[in-house]
Amino acid sequence: MIRDLRQQEKPHLDVIVTAMDNLGSPDLRPNHGVDVKRIIDLQRRFNFTLQVEDPESEWSKDPRRYQQMGQRYRPLLGPGTRLMLDLNILEFRDEKKPTVLPLPTLVQTGIESYQMVHAAAFAADGLAIYSESSIRPQDLRMMGFAAAAQAVLRHIPGGWTIETPFPVVMQLPQDYSALRTETGELISSDRGMFFIPPGAHTLLAEFRSAAPFASPPIGGRLLSISGELTGITTSSRSVTFSYRSDPRCLVSFTHRPFALFLDGKEVGPEALAGYRRFSVVLPPGEHRVIAVLETTVSYGVDITSFWSSWIIVAFGMTSGAALLTFYAAVRISRRPEPKA
Repeated sequence: MIRDLRQQEKPHLDVIVTAMDNLGSPDLRPNHGVDVKRIIDLQRRFNFTLQVEDPESEWSKDPRRYQQMGQRYRPLLGPGTRLMLDLNILEFRDEKKPTVLPLPTLVQTGIESYQMVHAAAFAADGLAIYSESSIRPQDLRMMGFAAAAQAVLRHIPGGWTIETPFPVVMQLPQDYSALRTETGELISSDRGMFFIPPGAHTLLAEFRSAAPFASPPIGGRLLSISGELTGITTSSRSVTFSYRSDPRCLVSFTHRPFALFLDGKEVGPEALAGYRRFSVVLPPGEHRVIAVLETTVSYGVDITSFWSSWIIVAFGMTSGAALLTFYAAVRISRRPEPKA
C-alpha cells in the first residue's frame, strides 16, 4: 500500500483562497455573488493556491464529480498555479429525505469517502477535508492511501516498480527490512514504512532474517516531513535526504539529532521533543540534509544492548533446559524406597 506525502510546490504566496464552484453550479453567481473567474484573474497576478468547494446540493452525488471539477478548472489556471479541492465529510443528510443516490449512511464513510479522496487526488494538486472531527476514525487512517491516486505500483520478481509525481510512503509487512533502488541506495525501516521520493523507481526487497542474532537494531529514522521529499538514503547512524519547501520545513526523527548538515554546512537548530519523536525546523527552499542520529558510542550501546539481551535470553533458555534435563535424570535414575 502506498500513501501520499504531497506538499504544495511553488506558490509565490503561502496563501490558500477558497471559492465556491459557480462553474458547476451557475446559480451561485446570481444568488450569492460568487464569480470564481474573477478570483482566477487575481491568482494570475498573485499566484496563490486556489481551493474550490462544491455546494451542499452536490455532496450526495457521485464522488467522481471531483474529477470533472478538476477538468473544468485546470484549463483556466495559469502555468505554475495550483488547484486544491475542498471535500466536506460530515453528517448533513436527513434520514427522512432520500438523496440522489441510494446512500446508506448519514455521513460519507467507507468506500464513498475513499472515492471522494481518490477522485480529488486525480484532479488537483492537493485537497482539504472538512472536518477532522466528523470523519469516521476507521476512515481517517486509510485516506492517505486513497490520496496516492496518481502513483502507479507494479509488482516485479523480487520487488516493485513505482511511478509517482510526488513523494509517498510505501507500507509493507515488518518482515521487510529494506528496499534497494536501481542506483544501489538503501531505504530501510524497522516499522514497515518506507519513504519513496518522486520519480520512477525499481525497488528490490530485502527481508529481515528470522534466525536468532541475525537482525541487529536499526538506527534512527526519518518519521515525517512537511515539505516535499525529493530523495532519501538511510544508514545505521544517519539519514541523508533532500527536500523542497516554500514555507519552513518541519522534520521529525526517531532520535534526537546529534548533528545536522544543511548543504554541507553544520547547523544547530534546537530539536523539539514530542511523543516518541524529535522535530527540527529547517529553512524554506531546496536543500540537502545529513542528520546524524547516532554517535559511535550510542550506536555501540544499542548494539551492545541488542547482543546482551540475546545472550541473557540464550543463557536463560540454556539454564532452564539444563535444569529440566537434570531433574528428569534424577527422577528416572532414583531407586524406589523399600516398603516397611
